Amino acid sequence: MRQLPENLLSEIFFESSDDKQNQEFYFDDEPLERILYGAELNGPSPANLYAPSHKYVQKIITSCREQNLADLISALSALAEVGLLISIETCHQLVEAIGKLFPYYPNPVVIHDITDLELLLVYIWERALEKQDVLLLSSVGIPLFRWYEHHGKYEEARQILNKLIEIDSEFNFRASKAIHINNFAFEYLLERRWNDAIPHFLVAAALFEELGIPFEAANARANYWICRFELDEVDDIESVETELNAIYKILNGAKRWYERKPLILFAKIEERRGNIVKAITLVEKAIESAKDSNTKYPEIDRQYLEHLMLKRRRP
Repeated sequence: MRQLPENLLSEIFFESSDDKQNQEFYFDDEPLERILYGAELNGPSPANLYAPSHKYVQKIITSCREQNLADLISALSALAEVGLLISIETCHQLVEAIGKLFPYYPNPVVIHDITDLELLLVYIWERALEKQDVLLLSSVGIPLFRWYEHHGKYEEARQILNKLIEIDSEFNFRASKAIHINNFAFEYLLERRWNDAIPHFLVAAALFEELGIPFEAANARANYWICRFELDEVDDIESVETELNAIYKILNGAKRWYERKPLILFAKIEERRGNIVKAITLVEKAIESAKDSNTKYPEIDRQYLEHLMLKRRRP
């Protein structure tokens, strides 16, 4: 068999430009069956393993960037038919493109239907595991765990986060580790598994404080107190209120939903005290603070507001 030049091999196996990816290469491999028996086979072996999927991958990337869901779904379907075989380099490009569609926060109002992205995200995750590509694992792990979260698959989300935490520990990425631990706990919170969430929120808050990141520490502590209130494990209201005031000072004015957390907890304290009117005012403020967050929190908080309104009307 003829020896292929080294530079040609690099062009075949490592995608370096669209022109090269679109070229079709074949090995000069005379199969033993043809040599011995003159058997007619299906032709020479393709040398570019990624050629069949290339045009669909590029269509996916373009569709994500243009936020064209119809073309995206069509390209995903075609890619599944030809078989998922995508280079690591292209996997990185796909994750970057997919990021244009993903809400990277809990309880989002989902603008784009991301349901069909599961197969591709799982494939990229498994490729990254196979190649032990830490950068790719870290980048694809975020949309993948969010995909599971947004579809109510909290255990699967925690499995992805657990791997990300392992990577953070191995490479001493302490800030990233704290964020992922907080997210890990939040999956329990979304499941209303308050007792399971609490210890992880405490670990995350302590690590944020150690790293000198007060905003994230305050957010993790707010999450912790949400769980404690839901479990009705709040005895010393005055000391809790003191801490919540400190948390509110840090989270006050924050974008999206952060400020609403202490406001809702303040409302629960006032409800306990029988100050329903004050509690209503606090919930209304919480709803206003999250109105542009593109989350479901205003809707969730309105349900609490309706509960308080009914309570106020009762004799």
